[in-house]
Amino acid sequence: MRRWAQLVVLSVAAATSGCAAPAADVAPAVTPTPSAQQVAPPRRVDAAADLSNFGCLRRRDGRWRASGTITNSAHRPAAYTVKVVIAGAAMSSAEGKQRTFRPVQPGATKAFVIKGLRAPVGTAPTCSVQVARLR
Repeated sequence: MRRWAQLVVLSVAAATSGCAAPAADVAPAVTPTPSAQQVAPPRRVDAAADLSNFGCLRRRDGRWRASGTITNSAHRPAAYTVKVVIAGAAMSSAEGKQRTFRPVQPGATKAFVIKGLRAPVGTAPTCSVQVARLR
């Protein structure tokens, strides 16, 4: 029995010998610091005034088609996001789609169409739009 206890002690000592503290010549882990060159996400500015000719048409099958025109009123090129949402009291959730458009030159226009928005037939949803200019 005593021999068995000595084997157990030796086995435990051998198993834990790899768990010793790290040697002094091993460099500690370095936590990266944020780089000054990291780019912040673009700021969104309400650009509802840049939207014209907006329309939202419901088809017989319940799908919606939204269209409109964006005119860049800024003094430099700007990208835009357009979000169209179909929602109503009788719907359990809203349906929406968002598109991001490449930079539009100052004073230039960009026509868009967003198709395939769905709402259950027989409901009375409404269509709304949000336009944002990315800086």
